[in-house]
Amino acid sequence: MQWRFVLKIIVGAIVIVFVGGFLVGLILKRIAPWTGVRPPEGVPVEKWQEILAGNPPAAKWLGILESLLAYGSILALETNASLVVAGWLAFKVASKWESWQNISRVPESLDGASPVDFLRARRQWSTTLYLRFLVGTLLNIMFGFLVAIVVRAFR
Repeated sequence: MQWRFVLKIIVGAIVIVFVGGFLVGLILKRIAPWTGVRPPEGVPVEKWQEILAGNPPAAKWLGILESLLAYGSILALETNASLVVAGWLAFKVASKWESWQNISRVPESLDGASPVDFLRARRQWSTTLYLRFLVGTLLNIMFGFLVAIVVRAFR
């Protein structure tokens, strides 16, 4: 392998880590903002924001690693890249299944909120989480593939 191509691989990985992570974060904030989930009637805004408190730092790292997985698999495996990504997606969905089953059920009520209004807020919250999960995953994989294709084009 030529040293110039290795340098391009490294630059591509850096682009994914810095630019890709930044862009995906901006897009997710724009299309599925936590602020769009109104608190149930009778629940103070501060308490509701505390309940919805953002993504853990691990979520950002997961996105970066997803992009790097897509990037590395298309560079290294070429024809089998889709199998690697499909395997990751299957693992990700399986590992999140129990969480998605319970996320919109816990808690069943919130002190001070009417049941109907709490149901509306819980539905908005779970929809926002679901959209962030799907769109974030898709953007990470697409960005990894895009950078890999660009790097391979300049081989």
